[in-house]
Amino acid sequence: MVGDDQQGRDLLDLLHRAGVHTEAVVRDPSRPTTTKTRIVAEGSFVHGQHLARIDHLDRRPLDHPVETLLVERLHHVAGRVNAIAVSNYRNGVITDGVIAACHAARAQHGVLLCVDSQGGLQRFRGFDVVKCNRAEAESELGAHLPDAPAERLDAVRALRRQCDAHWLVVTLGDEGMVWATPDAAGHVPPARRATVYDVTGAGDTVLALLTLARLAGLAPADACHLANLAAGLVVQVLGNYAPTRDELESLWQAHPTPPV
Repeated sequence: MVGDDQQGRDLLDLLHRAGVHTEAVVRDPSRPTTTKTRIVAEGSFVHGQHLARIDHLDRRPLDHPVETLLVERLHHVAGRVNAIAVSNYRNGVITDGVIAACHAARAQHGVLLCVDSQGGLQRFRGFDVVKCNRAEAESELGAHLPDAPAERLDAVRALRRQCDAHWLVVTLGDEGMVWATPDAAGHVPPARRATVYDVTGAGDTVLALLTLARLAGLAPADACHLANLAAGLVVQVLGNYAPTRDELESLWQAHPTPPV
């Protein structure tokens, strides 16, 4: 979803040059392309100091004709993909109709459904992989995640049942991640200590790697570990960054999944 503006055209051009198929992208002339401008102080810093961010966006739910077109595009590509990854920025695009279309795509084509919910987990009931952070998990549970490891895992198991997810992954910042499936639950500590320069894209990186790992048949602990490794790379680079396969393979070999 982009606006009919220069920012949208620039984004599509970048995607084309990166080899990303964009035939399903919808242009909505009634809203701007979401654009986030950061104010960074350089000075004597090795890396610039982020001071503020100016967001240009529209959080209105999609108009019905635009939503209908997006759903049609989703159905058109669903038979040619293995997974649908939903990164919900709560900007009005992920409507109930779009979520229903995701479920319909899975029923018809068997695609994997994955989501970074950013709150509102119940809207994504039945997704295969659901990712949220600590605050979102606690909001859904109505209580803090316990500090005791066994009690924390019990809480994550309960939340997974509430979400009816096959995998639930809760990110815990510098404490790593906890996960739960119908059969097991566990904690994956941080893969390695990384100096954080910029968290832009870290959450989307985790969602992308969890989706890839689930498709590849990795166990949940291995999937979370791989996602941790990828996020650890991303936060060390200013701006958006996509880790390469060679980088991930090198880190995977150097930092094997710790025992659960």
